[in-house]
Amino acid sequence: MATRTIKFLGKAYSADGDVSLDVSINGNQVHNGTVTTKPVTDITTQQSDDLYEMFEFTIDSSISGVIPVSISVSGGVAYFGILSGNYSGYTLSLNENNEKYIEISPENFYRDLNNNTIESDGKTNISISPSDGDLPTRELLDETQIGDWHYCIPENSTFTCDYYIDPDLEILEVTEI
Repeated sequence: MATRTIKFLGKAYSADGDVSLDVSINGNQVHNGTVTTKPVTDITTQQSDDLYEMFEFTIDSSISGVIPVSISVSGGVAYFGILSGNYSGYTLSLNENNEKYIEISPENFYRDLNNNTIESDGKTNISISPSDGDLPTRELLDETQIGDWHYCIPENSTFTCDYYIDPDLEILEVTEI
């Protein structure tokens, strides 16, 4: 087992000041403070912006399966995208002699901690309180639409979900060369 670094990818917007997040993963608080915030006057126009790393934390690489996530937002609006972790793969390349070598080792290889399907992007049992409103449901037409959804968490709200960390994505060493 190794210590896995997790990057929390999302985005935050505020018309005035910084957005603060209080985030718990698997019942443990992993962040409580401000995050990089983009100033805007109209939050609704920002949904297509790219995700960025908001903060990182560590967990044991053996933690997998369905993990509860809770995100409380104050000072603006935040979007939750994915948890990206190391020890989730590696990259091999060929040198000039046509020999394989490790280009990116498992401790430096980051990716989403699950594989998306038509049915799920790894997030289930989604709720936003105090008001669930019209939460989107994942009803995709085909494999070309697979992707991670970015869930909007309004100011002074709490987003909860169960996040699937695929145990097959715990890759501690290179197994082929």
